[in-house]
Amino acid sequence: MIGVMLLAVNDFPPVVGGEATLYFGLARHLGPREAVILAPRAEGDAEVDAELPVQVVRRWLPAHGGELRRAARALLGGLHLAVLLARRRFDYLVCGQLLSIGAPMALLGRLIRIRYAVFVHGADLADYAQRPPWGRLARWVVAGAHTVIANSRFTASLIDRLLPGAARRIVVLPMGVDPAPPADPGQVESLRRRYGLGAGPVLLSVSRLVPMKGHDVVIEAMPRLLARFPDLAYLVVGEGENLSALRTLARERGVAGRVVFAGSVPARELGAHYRLATLFVQLSRATGSYDGLEGFGLSYLEAASHGLPCIAGRSGGVPEAIDEGESGLLLPPRDSAAFAAAVERLLADRATLRRLSQGALQWAASHPWEASAHCLRSLANGD
Repeated sequence: MIGVMLLAVNDFPPVVGGEATLYFGLARHLGPREAVILAPRAEGDAEVDAELPVQVVRRWLPAHGGELRRAARALLGGLHLAVLLARRRFDYLVCGQLLSIGAPMALLGRLIRIRYAVFVHGADLADYAQRPPWGRLARWVVAGAHTVIANSRFTASLIDRLLPGAARRIVVLPMGVDPAPPADPGQVESLRRRYGLGAGPVLLSVSRLVPMKGHDVVIEAMPRLLARFPDLAYLVVGEGENLSALRTLARERGVAGRVVFAGSVPARELGAHYRLATLFVQLSRATGSYDGLEGFGLSYLEAASHGLPCIAGRSGGVPEAIDEGESGLLLPPRDSAAFAAAVERLLADRATLRRLSQGALQWAASHPWEASAHCLRSLANGD
């Protein structure tokens, strides 16, 4: 067994998102003598950190933003990392982001001769590959890494194609999910009243509101779906740059009254949002722009842990997050007609819906965070 590993990340709860969820899941299943987490400060972080068996060192970073803020976060994050490494000995370094943490960690790892691993999530690498300066920096970071950790086989294939020489050091870390706690019927009913959902079926999306996530395809299908299921509602959880455009689209299609934008919700309420839904729908697609690719999709596993069947877009690493035909369905991500037909079929066939719900629970149970943490532990130990 080696000494303590340092996992340095730029996204960690109470911040929401797939990467934050990943690192929190790992932190929950690593021991206090195995790992330390280096993460940004955020409102409510003390409550989050108190839940964990590992120490979390918090430091201030500027908010996410454009290129200047990204550069500032990388520079300041590198300074925080250097200070921590000067004060404390670590035997293995793990960086959660390819460049913002990876670049300073690669430099420091080379200087003080500590092995480091770097996470690659898919969208990050696809973006950097389109911009030569960042692509060269990404290749330099990966060239010195002991291990390149991919969140899916799809992302691993992307690394192999875009970063020559990395193939033998790529490891696919299994993604995980915690078992969902028992439902609180009172909380579920309270949320239905809050959003004015009534007793009808609910389609649910949980993600940032960005074009890649495919909310627009769901809204385009709503007129057809409401013609057959007039009490249907679409509940959208999350915030992001596309909110105004999605509100406008819902008004233009005449479905604004049945599309509810909930915004960001507290973590303690998220489970009840999954529980009130009938189907989880997220038609992620590749857009070719920044942040325009789904490397895996942890929200599909989260939905499955609540017994919620998924309808998803066959794109990127999403097919690895769904047991097709058993926990959900995969469709062409831009085809609103195919999506509407799939929803109609499932809402009209309760037996299939129940079968998919049971399959979703089984699929989630086969992805424990313990397996993910064990994989990371084995990498650090050199197993």
